[in-house]
Amino acid sequence: MKKLTASVIIILLLFTMIPFSYAQTLSLTYDGKAHKYTGPTYKLAVNDELVSSDVPVIVMSGYSMVPVRTLFEKLGGKVTWNSKTLKMTVSYSNMTIELTANNYYAKINGKSVKLNVQPKKINERLMFPVSSLKSQLNFSVELLSNQGILSVYTFGTIKAVDFSQNDGKDVLTVSTDRFKSYNITRLTDPDRLVVDIYNTKAQEKEIKQSTNGSFIKSVRYCSLNSQTARVILDLNGQPNFDATKKNGDLLITIGNTAYKNMEYSNNSDRTGFILKGAKLTTGDDKLTNLYKGSYDSTGKKYTITFPSSQANIGTGTMDINDSMLNSVDITEDSGTQKTSITFNAKSKFLYEIVTRPEVSDTAITILKPAAKGEKLVIIDAGHGGKDPGAVYGGLNEKDVNLDISLRLSALLKSKNIKTYLIRGDDSYIGLYERTFIANDLNAKLFLSIHNNSLPEDTSVGGTMTLYRPSTGNNGSITGKQFAQLVQEKLLAGIKTKDRKLDERPLLVVLKYTKMPAALAEVGFLTNKTDRTNLESATFKQKTADALSKAVIEALKKTK
Repeated sequence: MKKLTASVIIILLLFTMIPFSYAQTLSLTYDGKAHKYTGPTYKLAVNDELVSSDVPVIVMSGYSMVPVRTLFEKLGGKVTWNSKTLKMTVSYSNMTIELTANNYYAKINGKSVKLNVQPKKINERLMFPVSSLKSQLNFSVELLSNQGILSVYTFGTIKAVDFSQNDGKDVLTVSTDRFKSYNITRLTDPDRLVVDIYNTKAQEKEIKQSTNGSFIKSVRYCSLNSQTARVILDLNGQPNFDATKKNGDLLITIGNTAYKNMEYSNNSDRTGFILKGAKLTTGDDKLTNLYKGSYDSTGKKYTITFPSSQANIGTGTMDINDSMLNSVDITEDSGTQKTSITFNAKSKFLYEIVTRPEVSDTAITILKPAAKGEKLVIIDAGHGGKDPGAVYGGLNEKDVNLDISLRLSALLKSKNIKTYLIRGDDSYIGLYERTFIANDLNAKLFLSIHNNSLPEDTSVGGTMTLYRPSTGNNGSITGKQFAQLVQEKLLAGIKTKDRKLDERPLLVVLKYTKMPAALAEVGFLTNKTDRTNLESATFKQKTADALSKAVIEALKKTK
């Protein structure tokens, strides 16, 4: 037996990779002539069921041609053919569809619709480009080339959404004519599940049903777009869920979890977990880890293991399925009395783990560092949560800081500048924790936003910017230069009194950040004029605009 050459082997391998339907040669008769067809052919599937046809799906001018009678009779339509006019009339789903051989125009309920390709009478079968009418006929059309199948799927509708309880669990039944697939995502702040049901429609106007269940507070649903229905479950807390498809219905079961004292947040830039009562690190600027962490070979799965006595979080799986995580598994080895948390992520991330004795918890922040050459700006809204900052005249500094920070982030993003908000809500974050996050993210600038207070002398007002002295700038902007830009732009933009720059080498968020950093003290809550300004949305927007100008100019000077 002769040996096969490498080139012959490659050709044979390529041939075996081609779906069988591609390798056929067909003899077709249309337009009064015989034609040899050597292009791709496909089987037809309607609502996931293969349909028998003496003429397969073929391709003309880049469009898949489907036998009209075969398709619509499978869908329960009535089809008639006029051999004199070469017109086929279809009665289907309260519509009358007219298709004529060699005519680019079809009619749906008397209205003309132009097709991409003329219907053709091929081997006594009228064929038409099904994708030309998919929107009018509520079809989805998908070419599964690796399976040799053209899939036509008709849209179902949500008929009812029913709530019940069974064995201590809440059960939501979404009844439909049919649906192809679904996706469930967990969102937080507020806690809810978002269920997208594909190839299914609902009413355009949102329908809301109160359930007052143990876990489901209410349900809302409507059409997300022309091909997807969205159902939102408003939850009490973060219970676990299970979903099953049964007889065209989607059953979602919500129940108690085996894990506890663990909360997930994905409502702002900062995504991660809070482990209540857990102690997984010690120290301030130099952390000592009380856990061991390791990645798997893909870098997408990260596991931390620690003595179970360090955190009372139980066991179980939290399904998430958002843009960052698929799920989190918590397991306990009764022999070693150690607990493991495994983060099943969708990409490679860093995990910043910091115990916060001030609030008796451990924060796990999930981070994606900036890519090389990417200029990321950290915006740090001072204080938050249990730490209100300065309080005077009914105004909390933490709220003003957050308001300005959110406005600044929106402005910079509108100018295609990537930002990261250390906090996007009223949550507590430790001082060292803020610097760890900024450094892990490989940011180019760090801007902390604060406001001042001097109750003993309410006549004092104005703007000042703090910085840490720098011994060298490596060819880039220094913290002092950044602070100078911030001060200049604020004075020009909000017309406050100039209280100059102030060197503060010991402030944590300035001392331990590795990039140029500045801390803006916009005004004094204790000063009547400043406080009135800080209560004004217009003033806070002007402040954000001035800060954005400072950031943009500073970025031009960063390496």
